Amino acid sequence: MPSETADSPLDLLVAGGGVSGLNLARTVRRLRPDWRIRVLEKAAHPGGTIRSERVDGSLCEHGPNGFLTNVTHTWDLAVDLGIEDRLRLADPSSERRFLYIGGKLVQLHKNPVKFMASPVLSAAGKARLMTEPFRGRGSGEDESVASFITRRLGPEPVKHLGDAMVTGIFAGDVNRLSLPAAFPIMADFEREHGSMFKGMQAHLKARRNRAAEGGPDGRLASFDEGMQVLIDTLADDLGDVLRPGRAVVAAEGGADGYRITTEGDGVSEVHYARRVAFCLPAPGAAKLLRGFSPEASREVADIEYAGITVACVFYDRSQIGADTNAFGFLAPRGEGLRMLGCIWSGAVFPGHVNPDKVLCRVMYGGVRDPEAVELDEAEIVDLAHRELTPILRPTGVPTGRRVVRWRRGIPQYNVGHMARVARAEKALESCPGLYLGGNSYHGVGVNDCVRESTLLGKRIAEDAPIAAKTEAPVTAS
Repeated sequence: MPSETADSPLDLLVAGGGVSGLNLARTVRRLRPDWRIRVLEKAAHPGGTIRSERVDGSLCEHGPNGFLTNVTHTWDLAVDLGIEDRLRLADPSSERRFLYIGGKLVQLHKNPVKFMASPVLSAAGKARLMTEPFRGRGSGEDESVASFITRRLGPEPVKHLGDAMVTGIFAGDVNRLSLPAAFPIMADFEREHGSMFKGMQAHLKARRNRAAEGGPDGRLASFDEGMQVLIDTLADDLGDVLRPGRAVVAAEGGADGYRITTEGDGVSEVHYARRVAFCLPAPGAAKLLRGFSPEASREVADIEYAGITVACVFYDRSQIGADTNAFGFLAPRGEGLRMLGCIWSGAVFPGHVNPDKVLCRVMYGGVRDPEAVELDEAEIVDLAHRELTPILRPTGVPTGRRVVRWRRGIPQYNVGHMARVARAEKALESCPGLYLGGNSYHGVGVNDCVRESTLLGKRIAEDAPIAAKTEAPVTAS
C-alpha cells in the first residue's frame, strides 16, 4: 500500500528534476517563501541530460556542453546563485569550426570575405547568396528550415549549412523542423530587418556592444567542473525540497487538488498538492495528463524525440597527427560519415581535459539514424575510431572511452509545433493548477529552459490559490 507523505497538501509539486524543474521550484520559493514545495525526480541524480563526469582526469559531458552568452539567462542565474567565479568562457580557438565535406574538413568562416572564398558553396550558390538582402519577407506562416533557407538563400545552402545547423542543435531533419519554433532568431531577422544578413549584422553589433560594456560576448560558457556545477548548486539551494529517486507513476484529482503517486526503492508514496508542474519529457507528461485533458495529452504525445548516443573517445595527444585546436566539425547528411559531428573538448574548455589527452566527443543517432542508439559501447567506439582515423590520423586505438545513450534525447520542433503547444496549453486552462514545463515546448537549450522556467515560476506564484483537496480524487489513469 502506498504511504501518505503529508497530512496537508503541498502548495506546489514539481514532477521532474532537470534544470527546468529545479529552477522553477527555486523561482517560486523565492517569490513565495511560505509555500510548501517539493520536486520529485526519477533518477538518483537530478539534472536530466545534464551531467558531467571525470574520466581519467578529463571531463565528459553526458548532455549539453555549455550555454551561449548571447543572452544572459543562465549567466545571470549563475551570478544569482553565487557561482560566478566558477564560470568559464570557451577558449577563443574554439571559434574555428568545420564542416566535413567531400571527405575533408572545410572551415566555416564567420568573416564574409573568407566565407565567400571557401569551397562550402559553389560559385552559383555564392552568387545566389548575394541576392538575399533583396528578397521579400515571407508570409509569416510556419515553415520548415529547408523551406526558409531555400527561399532566402537558395537550395544549395540547405544541404551543407542548413543540414549542419539542424544536426548540431536538434539532430533533426532540415525538411521537417520548424524554423520559427526551432530557430526563432532567424525568423526575427527576417521579420524585423527584412534580411538575414542585415539581422546578423545588427546581432553582431549588439554582441560587440555588450562585450565593450564588460558583459558576456556571446561565446559558449560552462563551469570549472562542467555543467553539473549548475545542477548541483540548484539542488543544494533547494535542499530537502528535492526528492531524487522517486518516479511519478500516477496523477489524480481536479480543481480541488491533486494526488500524485510515486515509486522508488521499492516504496510507493502519495503526495497531495494544490498545484502540479509536469517538467518531464513529453511522453511522460502526456501519459499523466491523459485523465485530466485528453486533448492536451494527445497534443503533447505527438511531440517526437531524437535519440542520441554521446561517445567520449580519448587518445593520447602524442597519437594525434592533426590539428585539433578548434571547436570541432559537423557532418552533413550524405557526406559518408555516420557520426553527426565531433567536438574537441580540450580546445573548447582547456581546463576540462587532461593536457596530455585529446578528447573527441562524438555524437551518433538523431532522426536520420535512430538505430545508432541501440549499438553497444564497443561498436560505437570502434565506429568512432574508424570514422575519425582519416581526419585525425591517430597512431593506435583510443586509450579511453565513455558512452552515454539518450533514447529520448532531443525533442523535435517539427512544423506545426507552436500550434500544437498552443492547443495543449489552451486545453489545460480547464485544469487549474496544472502546468507544463521543460524543454519539450519553448526551447531545447539551457538558456531556453532557464528563461521559460523562470517565467513559469513567476506565473505560478501569481496564480490564485487552489483549495485543498476535500473529497476523493477522480482517477486520471
